[in-house]
Amino acid sequence: MKNKYGWPLLLAVFVNLVLFVVKLYVGLRTNSLCIYTDSINNLLDSLSILLAFCGMFFVKKSATEKHPFGFGRIEYLLEFVMSVIISATGLSFAYNSLVRLMMPTPVWFYEKYAILIFATCLIKFILAIFFLYKYKKTKSDIMKTIMLDSFMDTGVTSVALVSFTLTNRLGLAVDGLMGLIISFFIIVSGVKLICSSVSKLIGKEDSQIVEYVKNTINNLGEKVSQKNILVYDYGTNSKSVLVVLEDSKEVDKKIITSKIKSKIINNNITNIYVAWEDKNV
Repeated sequence: MKNKYGWPLLLAVFVNLVLFVVKLYVGLRTNSLCIYTDSINNLLDSLSILLAFCGMFFVKKSATEKHPFGFGRIEYLLEFVMSVIISATGLSFAYNSLVRLMMPTPVWFYEKYAILIFATCLIKFILAIFFLYKYKKTKSDIMKTIMLDSFMDTGVTSVALVSFTLTNRLGLAVDGLMGLIISFFIIVSGVKLICSSVSKLIGKEDSQIVEYVKNTINNLGEKVSQKNILVYDYGTNSKSVLVVLEDSKEVDKKIITSKIKSKIINNNITNIYVAWEDKNV
């Protein structure tokens, strides 16, 4: 837990808190709604990642008598909560942007603040690359969510920087307009994450694992007929596979079962079960 998930999540919390303080200071000093909105986005990122960090203790908790398959699916619940927070943030920003668009207020541009916001954008991009690397190693949905959110935030901050730079030149309405654009991307990203997390919570077929198991069995060189392959999802790196084969007197079931279990090597699969059914069933 500590090496795999803990310190990357705490690093993300710390970085987002620092970015929140910097952007909040610049936003209040310059009266830029875009930058102020972006700062609140970083604060909510910190809170949602902190929630994920707390939840990971349950994810790594050992199985119990009442929960024999562990608590891995809590990760999907955390992903859902984070996506709801992102969507709610986007809706709040959209409202504030509409108010600013209808009632423009002055925005004061300073080059030193523009450089400061550019630096925060660069830091967020580096954080996104880091979590892309962590996701490829762990295949964790939490890491994926933070990675996608970090890339999105990089774009959001870039838009805020452009708005801040151009507001005094093109008119005060630019700040509100850019705020709406930022809000739109945040809402779209949040809704996509909600749909993805809800789909996982309800339960969907893992087509990649099913195809992988099918190909592995086909490459055994044995005359076996597959009737069904079922994947039971208990969270990241915790999936059980039930392979249902057609019973036949022409093959040795023990040998085939042993071969299947030895050949199916996948980090996401923790248990493999092989069942034989009469072809007439």
